[in-house]
Formats: sequence, C-alpha cells, structure tokens
Amino acid sequence: MKRFFDFIVALCISFLGYGIFIIYPTVGIDTEAAILGYDELILSWRTISRTGLSLIKEIFFPLIINY
Repeated sequence: MKRFFDFIVALCISFLGYGIFIIYPTVGIDTEAAILGYDELILSWRTISRTGLSLIKEIFFPLIINY
C-alpha cells in the first residue's frame, strides 16, 4: 500500500509540474525550423546525419508553393 501511495504522489507531482506542457505545447526546435523555412529543416536534418530522413521527406513530401 505504501508503494501505491508513493506512486500516486509522484504522479500528482508530475502532473502539477509538467501538466502545463500537455495543455499548452511549446514550439520545439524542429517545429521552429519548419515554420521558418522548409529548406532549413532539410538542411538541419542533413547536418546531424539524418540523410535518409531528408531524402524521404524530399521525395515523398515535396514542398509545393502555389502563389
């Protein structure tokens, strides 16, 4: 019973501390690059050795801009 109580207390503390991020998510590093520019996102993936991911993104999900 003591371990269950400790688990509930830890769960409540976690929700109090990080619950705001569940309700109001923040913009992360990858999201910021996607907002600022699609090419910068692909370049950022290549600089951290995610070449396969960048190639898949360019081949299957190309950026189409309609002006």
